[in-house]
Amino acid sequence: MRLQALALVPSGRFGIRRFAVVAGYVLVFTIALPVQVWALGTRLDALLHLPAINGLRTPGLVLLSAGAALWLTAHVWFSAAGRGLPISSLPPMRLVKSGPYAWLRHPIYVGFTVAAAGLGCAKGSLGHGLLAPLLLATACWAYVVTLEGPALWRRFGQGYHQVGRGTAWKLPWTRGWPRLHAAVERLANRTVLFRVGPTLWVTYGAFVAFGSFLVTLFARVTLGTLCSSWQYVGVSIGLALSMSVGARLGSVAYNVAALRRRGLSELRTVGFVSWGGYLGLAAFTAFFGARTGISSLAVLDRLMPLLCVCTALGRVGCLTYGCCFGRPAPHGVRWTNPDAKVVRLLGPEVGSLPRVPVQLLGTVVGLVAAGAALVLNLRNGAAGATTFLVWLWYFLVRLSIEQLRDEPRLGLLAWTRGQWLAAIGAGVSLVSLMRLDASATVTATHGSLDLLALATATTVGAMVFAIFGLHWRQVGRW
Repeated sequence: MRLQALALVPSGRFGIRRFAVVAGYVLVFTIALPVQVWALGTRLDALLHLPAINGLRTPGLVLLSAGAALWLTAHVWFSAAGRGLPISSLPPMRLVKSGPYAWLRHPIYVGFTVAAAGLGCAKGSLGHGLLAPLLLATACWAYVVTLEGPALWRRFGQGYHQVGRGTAWKLPWTRGWPRLHAAVERLANRTVLFRVGPTLWVTYGAFVAFGSFLVTLFARVTLGTLCSSWQYVGVSIGLALSMSVGARLGSVAYNVAALRRRGLSELRTVGFVSWGGYLGLAAFTAFFGARTGISSLAVLDRLMPLLCVCTALGRVGCLTYGCCFGRPAPHGVRWTNPDAKVVRLLGPEVGSLPRVPVQLLGTVVGLVAAGAALVLNLRNGAAGATTFLVWLWYFLVRLSIEQLRDEPRLGLLAWTRGQWLAAIGAGVSLVSLMRLDASATVTATHGSLDLLALATATTVGAMVFAIFGLHWRQVGRW
């Protein structure tokens, strides 16, 4: 609730503070942001070697006109009906539900994005007309979900969720979810896969191990002639170990207060955090590139589709373990298994409440990112272009998903730790993307599956299953 500390400026009297807020809004959203979006589109065209597309001028001008008209109409309607300005810290006196707001909850952002896409299409550029607007739309959505939406909810309550609720915009998943709900709950409560003596092997470990097996197996194909056979083995085992160690260290950093309170006995508590795994991935690939002279960014580009699939499978594992759980929600998933982490942490009464299945949302995002990385790799663009573009999109989406987590809120923006890390990751990815060398292209032919790939993948899968799947006597303990 600390977001309330962001002072709202009264929308009536025009004072120095109000003038500063309006000037800042104009500077950021009508000057700096369009310039950055256009620069990003130019950069993406160069990095991905995207060709100019002829024949898009007329459709682009239509989109530009429609988007600009929607943007302008929404501004005027908002000011007239809401008696305020379309600025988060200058909220309207009335909630606007009519005009374009009867169909779109945020028509200003939609119009702005459509206009940007239209301008890019009129130029015949895929970077300006498709990729940059897609990232812009994702950033706008993240801003609404994490900052503007919660503030409007506190100000207007349930009425805010009635804005833009035309029947044409009902999402397909609202119809399909009831059919999947029972199956998802059965999977969610399959925490322990099997028991052998005093050891328990959790389902989470099986999903992470399967993802690692797939990454290692098909890395033999995607890395191809970029690496020798022994380098392939080294990078496969090194990645698995570095990401495992990083994920474990991330968990320790997440729970440093418990470590101080309970001492070394806390280290027997099983825990892994994906953010640490990402740092381990980056650190090892940088080390591998420095030792071998092979471009670490080229290695990451070729592995990115596989790593995203592994992330998606890991999120399914999180569902079975009951970790990374979301806020209570009426139509959510219930964990009733006493071994599930949410039940162990919060107790049966609170832990078994229906919750938003943020783990499944993470799975969908991971699969979409994998598909995007696969398509981008077909361009054989500059080394690192696929990696940082996919990471930028992934971190922006994850910033939004983390808003649904049931975690403590930190700082002035009242974000979870995951949201702060996602924002940092998105910022680093954007800066890195803008600084890449467009001429640094690494060409390598694909390899093929062989016995070495199968043996290495089996070894890595077994090793990861032992690391992530083994518990001693009770779930959550080593």
